[in-house]
Amino acid sequence: MYDSEENIRLVWNDLGALPLIDIARRGGAIKNPLMLPVKCLVEVNKPIYGRRWLLEVAFKTTKRLFGCEVRSLSGRMAVIETAFKAVCYNLYRLCLHSELL
Repeated sequence: MYDSEENIRLVWNDLGALPLIDIARRGGAIKNPLMLPVKCLVEVNKPIYGRRWLLEVAFKTTKRLFGCEVRSLSGRMAVIETAFKAVCYNLYRLCLHSELL
């Protein structure tokens, strides 16, 4: 499992990071006292994480409509192309909501 004690210990001890796995879904009490701050952080950030699906939908739609690769060779042009795709996606959503399509 992703939220096993072994994985949490690896992230916490070896990598020196704070594991933000939603341990509330595991049910039961938290056995490791170090996980209490993690549970608090997860609870505080739940409203932000709960909207992640909106971003995932935008990425999926953009990839479906305009392709998943950036064809520009230079970094500057890749940024411009990506921004252009974002503008096109916003126009697509605008037209979709105003029933112009």
